[in-house]
Amino acid sequence: MATTPSTSSTYDWDTEPDPTAGGTGPGPAAGNADLAPAVAAPAASATWAHPSPSAGGHSPEPPGEIDGLDATHPAGGARPWTTPKTSKGFPAWAVVAIVAVVLLALLAGLGLLVSAVRSFIADDTVWVEVDDGPAFTDGVVLDASGNQVTDGTGMFGQPATVGEHTFTWPTLDGGTVSVRATAIDPDATVPLAGGVDVLQPGYQLVVMTLDVTYEGDSSVRINEEVWARGETDLMTYPEVAGLVPNPLSEGAALADGQTLTVAVAVVVPEGDLDTLQFSVETPEGMPLYYAVPR
Repeated sequence: MATTPSTSSTYDWDTEPDPTAGGTGPGPAAGNADLAPAVAAPAASATWAHPSPSAGGHSPEPPGEIDGLDATHPAGGARPWTTPKTSKGFPAWAVVAIVAVVLLALLAGLGLLVSAVRSFIADDTVWVEVDDGPAFTDGVVLDASGNQVTDGTGMFGQPATVGEHTFTWPTLDGGTVSVRATAIDPDATVPLAGGVDVLQPGYQLVVMTLDVTYEGDSSVRINEEVWARGETDLMTYPEVAGLVPNPLSEGAALADGQTLTVAVAVVVPEGDLDTLQFSVETPEGMPLYYAVPR
């Protein structure tokens, strides 16, 4: 009669029997089909089951930890090399420290800049005096009797009268240059055009005639010492040469006591004739104005 094999309560049912343990047949369930239903598998144990010493085989070591991951890891036995590692970032105190260092560096740089500017301003040796040359001088307006006019006549908006007032300015050589307008023609023709109308429609030629006198120990060139042009509130109209004889731009030199008559021609839109004035000045003198007769 065959003896029923005994079953250890620590048997690991998940481990295949060792063929070298001395038995050649299958396990109890396969050897006796009638006993298989009657043999219940023991409850799973967290302790690794050792075979009986009589089995004659070696005892395997318990798995313990696999590459630092415990066999009972909550990941359910997932391979440790497939488990994502926790991302490491800067702690909050490190971020605050970096921002503080940057702010301190900016403040330090600003302090150096302010200190340099203050030092530059306080240092008297950095200032360099520049000679602006002679200041502009005011012209003198004389009436027909040669008396000075001080009521503002000759200023823009209160121009002098043609044929009555004379303007004078000092020159660099200690002399004086005098300018007297003898005529202003707001409807002038172009004598040098041979009778041909060379002006565009809507424009008018205006000509001012001047007597220029120099008094001094040297001489002056009229085209360099006297400047003249037409002006309105919004526009200026420079002299146009080649339309009339004896233009100011071609004025010759004058010696002491000499007088030269020149003409200043400007082309002006007809709509600006009502506000047109003529300005006269020298390189070192303030401008004075003549009114255009209406």
